[in-house]
Amino acid sequence: MYKPTDLLVSKDLKGNNKDEDIEGLRTRYNKYIYFNLSMSHNNQELLNTLPKDRHEFGQMVQQLAFGMRDDLYLYNKQKDTLVMTDFVYPRMYGMSNATTIMLVYPRDEEKLTSEFLYLTLRDLGIGTGEVKFKIPTHIIQEEPILTFKN
Repeated sequence: MYKPTDLLVSKDLKGNNKDEDIEGLRTRYNKYIYFNLSMSHNNQELLNTLPKDRHEFGQMVQQLAFGMRDDLYLYNKQKDTLVMTDFVYPRMYGMSNATTIMLVYPRDEEKLTSEFLYLTLRDLGIGTGEVKFKIPTHIIQEEPILTFKN
C-alpha cells in the first residue's frame, strides 16, 4: 500500500497545524516514497503462526527486523532499481492480524517516469515463492494534498 506524503505529515502534526510546520514536514517526507507491506498467515502475524520452534522464531525475527533490505526490490520497466533507504518493522506481539513493514525508498523522479514500478519480495522461507506487485506510478506523481485546518 502506498502512503502519500500528506498522510505521514498528518500523523506527525499532533495538532500543530502552523503553515511552517506543515511545509517543513512536507519537505522532509517528500524526499522519499513510502509503502506498507502487510503479510499474514491464517489472519495472524507471521511470527505467531509460522515458526515451528525457537530457532525458526529467532531466524524469522532476525529476517524481519534486519534482513528485509536484501529481500525487497523496487524497480521500473527499464530495470532501474530504487535502492531501499530504510524499513521499519514494529513488533506487535500478537496484537495485529498481519505483519506490517514500512518501506522507504528515495523519490527519484527520473525512475518514476515509467507507467509502473515493480516491488518484488523474495521468498522469506514461508513457502510463498517470489511475490511481485505492480504499482502504477501515477498514484505517486498525482498524490493527494490535504488541507490542514488551524
